[in-house]
Amino acid sequence: MPLARFDARARTLKDLLNATGTGFYVPLYQRPYRWTSDNASRLISDIVDGISRFQRTGRSSTFLGSLITVDDSRNLVPPPTDRPGTVRQVIDGQQRIATLLGLCGELRRAIGISLGDLAAEERAILEPVVQRQTYELEMALSFKVAEPDDSVLPRMIRGGEDWWGRDDFKYVSEIGRYLSAYSRDGRAEPTGSRVFDDVIDTMRSAFASEELFDGRVDPLDANQWDALFPQDQPGDLPTSDEAARLLLLLTFAAFTMGHVQVISVEAEDEDSAFAVFEPLNTTGEPLTAFETFVPSVVYTRGGQREYADSSESVQVDRFNALLHGLTAKEAVQRTKKALVAFALTDTGTGLGEQLQDQRIYLRRYLELGEPDQGVFLKGLADTAECLADLWYKDHPLSASNDHTKVALRMLIEARHTITQGLLARGYEEFMEEEPRLLDRLVRVVADFWLLWRLSRSTTANVDGHHRNLMAGLDVDGSRLGPYCRRPETRATQSPHPDAVADDLRRILEAKGGINDRETWVAKASELAHGSQGNKALLRYALLGAYHDAIPGTPPEMVRRGVAGSLPTLTAVWHDAALTVEHIGPQTPLSGDNSFGDQIYRESRVHRLGNLTLLPKEENRILGNKSWPEKQEYFKVFAERDTNVRARKVDALNLRPATVDLLLQRFVPFCTDLAKLESDQWTETHIADRGKCLAELIWDRFAPSLGY
Repeated sequence: MPLARFDARARTLKDLLNATGTGFYVPLYQRPYRWTSDNASRLISDIVDGISRFQRTGRSSTFLGSLITVDDSRNLVPPPTDRPGTVRQVIDGQQRIATLLGLCGELRRAIGISLGDLAAEERAILEPVVQRQTYELEMALSFKVAEPDDSVLPRMIRGGEDWWGRDDFKYVSEIGRYLSAYSRDGRAEPTGSRVFDDVIDTMRSAFASEELFDGRVDPLDANQWDALFPQDQPGDLPTSDEAARLLLLLTFAAFTMGHVQVISVEAEDEDSAFAVFEPLNTTGEPLTAFETFVPSVVYTRGGQREYADSSESVQVDRFNALLHGLTAKEAVQRTKKALVAFALTDTGTGLGEQLQDQRIYLRRYLELGEPDQGVFLKGLADTAECLADLWYKDHPLSASNDHTKVALRMLIEARHTITQGLLARGYEEFMEEEPRLLDRLVRVVADFWLLWRLSRSTTANVDGHHRNLMAGLDVDGSRLGPYCRRPETRATQSPHPDAVADDLRRILEAKGGINDRETWVAKASELAHGSQGNKALLRYALLGAYHDAIPGTPPEMVRRGVAGSLPTLTAVWHDAALTVEHIGPQTPLSGDNSFGDQIYRESRVHRLGNLTLLPKEENRILGNKSWPEKQEYFKVFAERDTNVRARKVDALNLRPATVDLLLQRFVPFCTDLAKLESDQWTETHIADRGKCLAELIWDRFAPSLGY
């Protein structure tokens, strides 16, 4: 594969902005102009500092950052009837170049006003110098279109808002309106953009100010004049205050155009330009793959005018709604994740978060026929809408049952994003007409994750299995899915929860070795879950284990009660800030023998039988207390009768704040521990309780997968 080629060199503003027949085009995906008055003031100050340094040291160049462009007229939206011979599409540097163009305009204006303040004899001496400098400034603002009439068009426009033309033209962007006013009549009016107008006002005020140079720039000597101006220095330079001010403005103009430089990087194509932009970009967030994709949609639709009221624009707006109200950094991250999910829903592809990979994937749109382009765009919008409504909403699925709500929150809190593909497909098919099927799909996906993860010590390539499911790849002779919209192997399948449950169960059996309750219980009860970062999953599992459960008789420490007797798999309990508590502490206090030594061997302290759920405040009270002390608290937590609980709290002789806390609520996840009669918490207790909880977890969640 050939290496990308770049032409990177320092160029003066005169070389850059006076190039014959060259226009700068800011593509649709670029963000709006956002430099502030402070940026403009700093730019002017940097140039004044450069002049001062030039006078002190003779060093003539001042660098003002970089510009990355690509020679590309294909992405002009809409395609103009008249355009420059060379179109430089701006990948990076639009803020800087737009501001420099505004500076040229305001400097040209200030020089004209200052020239008018001179006496006639002074004007006659300086007019040749003024004409040369104002010509260079005016050339920066516009370019000529060749035959037949040498029309003058703005040097820079923004895609979607402006288009070049002699007769058929439009300039509504801040930079387009500003430059077009100069190209028509040599003066600029307010653009209607508060941001850009503020910058222009700042520069206009600066050039009119007596403090512009603030004593930092002296009159030029002969050598300095020769370095800046093409004309010989007049021997009879006027000395009035008005003439001195004009000479300073001319010095500023000559230095700006001839000695202010940018690093101009010209790439051979857009991909190469972005490849060099991203590692150089240290000032802000890079453009997302979606932002750079939108111009392709506009282009295939026939231009901005045709696109504006099209179905394509509706789908693009639906995707953009996912990013509403976010900072630029947040929008970049959310877009990356949304495109990962979209690729799963689209073709079952495991797309990463690299911007270049995502741009390449979205470019597939251009290779599709019209019907498939519609499917592609709608899929993007549907995926974004699903994530906005399910993944990022504070209270999604408000009409669903509690099991569904808790299952979805678990997936979100566990950051189990690989499931977004299946959920997005279910959302687009079922949300409007059959939301109960979406509810069931959420539970199927969550319950598979629970059964898979708690029966092994790692995630064990669960992401790969989900991708196989979406793409329709076979697993040990069993056909899965495919549930993506445009599979390569065979026709897509509806993500009906029954079909998905059947496929996920086959993955559990073929790849997880889970064929029955006994096998799963043995695995789940013997693994060290409490040492892993899966607290959200453990909360979900324990909420399900204790749902409608009552104390049993050891070794059956908990058993299933009648339906509705003690619901815990509820949104109320999920939102109660529950933490996963180790009954036998991970680090016992020195000299505490109430926890058997065996529980600290082979990570038994992290097994399911040594874990319970407690609200955060109650958990803080327990700390590393001994087993007998913890049992006294468990008896308080597990007491449903408020009067009895108050008597038990009184017997503990606690501080008032702790008393108030313990009187507040019943905690059902301690009922079995409160009934246990033992002076020591041992390995046997952990094993018996772990097996009992694992059986309850299986019985609660496995049926959704058809076990």
